[in-house]
Amino acid sequence: ALRGSSRSCSLLLYRPACLNMSTNITPCCPIKPYRHEAHGDIREDPYFWLRDKKNPEVLKYLQQENDYADQVYRDTSMDQLKDTCYKEFLARIKETDETAPFKDSSYLYYERTVEGQDYNIYCRKKILQGSMEDISSLETAEEQILLDVNQIAADLDYCDIGHFLVSPCHGKIAYTLDTEGDEQYSLQILDLATSPPSYIHRNLLCDITSQIEWSQDGNFIFYARMDDALRPYQLYQHRIGSSVEEDRLLFEETDERFHLAFEKTHDSRFILLYLESQITTEAHIMPSDKPELDLRVVIPRRDGVEYNIETHNESVFLMTNYNDQKNFTVMRASIPSIESNSKQPLLEDPAENEESWTTIIPHSRDVMVSNVIPFKNFLTIKQRHEGLPRIQVVPLGSEGEVKEGDSHFIDFPEASYSCRYQDNAEFDTDLLRIKYSSYLTPATIYDYNMKSRSLILRKQKEVQGGYDPSQYIIERINAPAEDGTQIPISLVRKKDLPIDGSAKCLLNGYGSYGDAYDTSFSHEIFSLLDRNFVYATAHVRGGGEKGRYWYEQGKLLNKRNTFDDFASCAKHLIDAKYTSAKNQAVYGASAGGLLIGAVLNMHGSKLFSVAVASVPFVDVVTSMLDETLPLTAIEWEEWGNPKEKKFYEYMKSYSPYDNIAP
Repeated sequence: ALRGSSRSCSLLLYRPACLNMSTNITPCCPIKPYRHEAHGDIREDPYFWLRDKKNPEVLKYLQQENDYADQVYRDTSMDQLKDTCYKEFLARIKETDETAPFKDSSYLYYERTVEGQDYNIYCRKKILQGSMEDISSLETAEEQILLDVNQIAADLDYCDIGHFLVSPCHGKIAYTLDTEGDEQYSLQILDLATSPPSYIHRNLLCDITSQIEWSQDGNFIFYARMDDALRPYQLYQHRIGSSVEEDRLLFEETDERFHLAFEKTHDSRFILLYLESQITTEAHIMPSDKPELDLRVVIPRRDGVEYNIETHNESVFLMTNYNDQKNFTVMRASIPSIESNSKQPLLEDPAENEESWTTIIPHSRDVMVSNVIPFKNFLTIKQRHEGLPRIQVVPLGSEGEVKEGDSHFIDFPEASYSCRYQDNAEFDTDLLRIKYSSYLTPATIYDYNMKSRSLILRKQKEVQGGYDPSQYIIERINAPAEDGTQIPISLVRKKDLPIDGSAKCLLNGYGSYGDAYDTSFSHEIFSLLDRNFVYATAHVRGGGEKGRYWYEQGKLLNKRNTFDDFASCAKHLIDAKYTSAKNQAVYGASAGGLLIGAVLNMHGSKLFSVAVASVPFVDVVTSMLDETLPLTAIEWEEWGNPKEKKFYEYMKSYSPYDNIAP
């Protein structure tokens, strides 16, 4: 969430000359001369003063802009359209609903929403008898409400639950709470033995990240602190019932390019600490049932090498891009004892001793491995192939060895979709839980029986208001880029929409950080489709849709490919008669806002008539030179460090704020 949105937030405005304003309240932003100088180059920045968010003059100007926007809405009847669309959105949403319950030990956990209330209610039921394989046989006790967030939020202006985590013994809850919107959380711990649950600790820590983990005995909790730049850099261990002054610092990352994250292995045996930059990973490990031990490095960091690990009995699975295997390979080795505070690396570095590892999934330029989850009898591997996600299931022996010749893939029928792992709380099960969605398929929860190879529908989000997916069609087409590369476009439209250039179109994109911009269901887009819009997503380079090679062709000194690809997609939709330039609008948020700003400067109104850049990262050069902004040093591996002249000049060539035509 911090990517892009952590940068300075500029606003691109388009004011049509044809508006008949009842009152001329068009604000004029004062110009105050300011100069930036780097590498002998001078950039004039007359709006630099707007970065001071506490300046009363800045606040006054922003209020004038808000008043102007309100006036435009009133004078153009856009207020009425806004209200109409909002009512349409609500009419499709079932407000009183609950999630598909997932099994963890002897409980079913789920969340509920209630019409008229804004926040979730966390609940569980104890399983009395039956199994998830035959859910009709399940008998449960009465519902137990664990946490009603509506009660917490009642007296707050802002409320966000960052992480909600039940202890391994199912007797306590820990959750993190942000009441300011600054992504700094406090820690709350509840005792489930009382009815209703009572607080053991309230607002125990007030400046931590959202992430927490329990030790296996439920007596310790792990949390992370941030530095002044809001970079998670310290991992702590807190004993329940003790003072925070007694908390143990387990690790501190001093390299400002790296931030830390942590989790348990899927078998719950170990705590994993990951130190991550944009291009490098280092993991540390400790037994989750021996919190008195120290963390131990798994494989020392090597610049440009990323890896993740998972454990299975006496085996460890390694997903890594070592030796320039950009799309990652999956390997297996025996895991040594971690019962002592050894300072030696836990595992052999495959770059130095490849013979100690067995390759399970070899590297492929056409297939990228993105995640691995082991179960007792199966290994699941999430991949990307031909721009779409897929999941491979590999049977395992008792020691984690692969059973040859019996792996398979889970089939999904639509031309464009998203799928991901969801709430896989148990290790000893044959059921893999998946969340699936597409432009036309609402969020759907499946349990996939890896043994019988069957999908079991657990829950599909209900769409109200007479939704009929048969009226629409999903298409996956390709647009030729300037260099001949085929850029995928996912689109959805009404089946009877004429393909003659008369339709309106909203094209959106992102294309940064290697994030895959997969398509998923949205209630809102049907208010466009039913007004004869085409809704399209451009899967441009810089994203991760087609793997790491695709990503690297749209970052650093290749970043302009992202903008050229998006323009090529906009042009192709016009050439293929899906829309026309006057009927096409484009949208992007955060780093996607940079995309829109750059394409707007480069192409103007030749390809579209409306451009929306939401929370856009548009002042690229100034932001990336300012190390006081959160996470700037981390971002250098994505955009380049403008302290180096080659990156400075390249950034300046596309930075939207620095390329606005007079």
